[in-house]
Amino acid sequence: MLELVVTLVITAITAVVAIPVAGSSNAMQVRQAADLVANHLRYAQQLSIATGFKHGVSFDTAQETYRVYRNDDPDGSGTIANDPNDPVNPGNNNDPLNIGKLVIDFKKAPYTTVSIDSALFYDGTANKTKVIFNTNGVPQADNDGTNPDLDTIVAGTNTVTLSRGGITRTVTVAPTTGKVTVQ
Repeated sequence: MLELVVTLVITAITAVVAIPVAGSSNAMQVRQAADLVANHLRYAQQLSIATGFKHGVSFDTAQETYRVYRNDDPDGSGTIANDPNDPVNPGNNNDPLNIGKLVIDFKKAPYTTVSIDSALFYDGTANKTKVIFNTNGVPQADNDGTNPDLDTIVAGTNTVTLSRGGITRTVTVAPTTGKVTVQ
């Protein structure tokens, strides 16, 4: 009987310790993913200022991917930016056509369980899934590439929402300044 009680006590202690660790793992993964998105938004903004060409980030929530690109094609597809941290290897991108490019796929390691729930950049009339930064670093909602010179400055709430296991983080881009924050 004593052995049973000791076993139950050890099991209870293990459960008490393990449950918070599992919860913090979800929180840590979502936080790391949100920080990655925020850093890539800042990188696109910095590229725009440094190069004198508009750069942006395009999100595909259905495919759980996003890419950093130079807004230089009339169709809005743009040239995918190089990854400054890994110019030879694609990180979590296994597409051989995009090696060393900033195409992030949340269906591949290390973020396989993090979801891109939404990416909404308001242009005054509708929400878009792309944001570009003009050469002053001001965020604009990409008008789907029909005329990159007429992209409108984003207004209101401009967010990317990520989640895992009930934990949610929101990356926000301020309308006028382009300041990127994680909440």
